Amino acid sequence: MEQHLRKLRISKIKELDIWPGNRTQIEQAEFKDQLIVKYECGHPNQHTIKCMVLNAYFNRDVVRASHIWKYCTQGIGLTEFGLRYNDLNCYRNGLLMYTSIEQAFDRKELCFIYDPFQAKLILKILHKGDDGLMNSMILDKNDLKLYKNYTQFKDIDGKSLSLPKNVYPFRRLLNWHARCAHEYAKTKKWISTSDNFDDFYDLSDLVSLPGDDLNEEDII
Repeated sequence: MEQHLRKLRISKIKELDIWPGNRTQIEQAEFKDQLIVKYECGHPNQHTIKCMVLNAYFNRDVVRASHIWKYCTQGIGLTEFGLRYNDLNCYRNGLLMYTSIEQAFDRKELCFIYDPFQAKLILKILHKGDDGLMNSMILDKNDLKLYKNYTQFKDIDGKSLSLPKNVYPFRRLLNWHARCAHEYAKTKKWISTSDNFDDFYDLSDLVSLPGDDLNEEDII
C-alpha cells in the first residue's frame, strides 16, 4: 500500500484534490460530539468547546467540526489511501477549528505537516504576502469583543495542533491536503516552487510513528 501511495503524486492531484468542497451548512451533531469526546475538547460549561489550533474555548457555534476528507464526497476517494467509505465519519477524519481557520484550511491557504520527531502536526500558513492571511485577525469582530482574543494568523504559523497523547487525525489525509495545498500555493505564487516537505509515508520508513494511522478498529 505504501508503495502505491508514493506513486500518488501530481498525476493524481487534479483527480483527488477535493478542496474546497461544497460546504455543509448544517453540522452533524453526532460527528461533532464524537470529536469533542475523542480529542478532549469539552468544557464543564457545555456551551463552549476547544479550538484545536488556538487551544482556547469558544461558543460551540463558532468552532466548526470539519471533515478533513470532505463530507460532500460521500467517502469516494478514501480507498486510494487505504481507508474505507465509512471512515468518512470517523473522528479521525475530523478537526475542531474556529470558523475562519477552518475556512482557510478548506481554501488551501494553510495546512498541517506532521513532524515525526516531535510527534506533532504543525500548522503552516501558505497564503502570505500583502494580500495574505498573516496580519488578519482570526476572531470576527463580535468574538473579539466577547473573548478579548487578538490572535492573528501569523501567531499560529508553526503552532502545533492540540491533541491528546497518541490520538491523531488521519495523517495520511492531512498529508495529501498539504500536498495539494502546496501545489495550489505555487500556482498562486504564494510560496516558492522549491518549497516542499517530506512525504508522510517516506518518513514512516525512517522512524517509529506513535499511533497507527489506520482506523483503530484495524489495529490487531
